[in-house]
Amino acid sequence: MIALRILKKSTLVMLSILTMLKAHSGHAQSTSPKPPSPQAYNTVYGELSGYLFNHCLSINYERSVTQQFWVRVGYGSGGFRSVDGDSHGDGSGVMIMAEYLSGERSKLELGLGAAAIDELYSVRKSRLLLTPAASLGYRFQPFHGGMVFRIGLTYDFYAGLPIQISLGYAF
Repeated sequence: MIALRILKKSTLVMLSILTMLKAHSGHAQSTSPKPPSPQAYNTVYGELSGYLFNHCLSINYERSVTQQFWVRVGYGSGGFRSVDGDSHGDGSGVMIMAEYLSGERSKLELGLGAAAIDELYSVRKSRLLLTPAASLGYRFQPFHGGMVFRIGLTYDFYAGLPIQISLGYAF
């Protein structure tokens, strides 16, 4: 009789412990954090660049090839005036670049590529220029997407070394 009572009590204690463990594990599963959202693979931004008398406004699209390597395509339009004022005009064109980004949210950006610019320097004169292009700058871009801010230097043979500032969105 005593053995039966002990068996009943130990069975009851074991069932209570198993019930609490099951309830706790079920609760832990329901409150577990969501898996992190994926990397933002696309970026769209507007860029203003210029120095002295030269300026350009462009719209750009970038696509991630890997976490560090991106491809950029942009279209821009702007004007130029020589320091002595003898030559001036307008131009528009496209730029294609390969870019390397280091870091997580705050990134160092290095880019190399080419630009094709249609330069209009008088009413009837126009010429197509193919130029190398490069960029060096700082970028704030969250890994999972959101607002993007860029600032730095960009070089093309046509306009020299202007300062660039960009604002956009990564998704």
